[in-house]
Amino acid sequence: MSGVNVQLGRQYKITDIVAHADRMQLLDDVIEYDHEKIVVSVTIRDNTEFYVPGVGVPAWVGIEYMAQAVGAFSGIEEVQCGKKPQIGLLLGSRRCTSDVGEFRLGQRLEVTAQLQMRDESDLAVFHCEIAIAGKTVARGDLKAIRPQNVEQLIAAQSAENSQAQ
Repeated sequence: MSGVNVQLGRQYKITDIVAHADRMQLLDDVIEYDHEKIVVSVTIRDNTEFYVPGVGVPAWVGIEYMAQAVGAFSGIEEVQCGKKPQIGLLLGSRRCTSDVGEFRLGQRLEVTAQLQMRDESDLAVFHCEIAIAGKTVARGDLKAIRPQNVEQLIAAQSAENSQAQ
């Protein structure tokens, strides 16, 4: 959705901009965004998906927080164009690191996704970070694509896999 003019200052609910449903919708709020960046939050609670009592949420879940931040960024663009947010596909990650082993009960994570590049097919790369109390504790680059028709793409891939067997 290149060239979309995001209406700065407009408030969005995560449920309106992220295609995930129910328990897999992991984010809480949009803190800020513009045409190149989004910052979202998630607070770790005892009913947070992937929460392990006495331990917290494993740091590897941070990649999904980052991916959903990317999805929220794309979702805002789609809503701005009068469309329903679609499912995007995470194609890969690079240089993902975490300085913590888990996210603890009560911590508020701020997840930033900064657009690095996007091509005409909506293949995009985002640099993402997770911060707690202003300190970056995890980072990585995510490559994702927002296909025009994800169901058609999945069906084609399934047919191709069936023929290969």
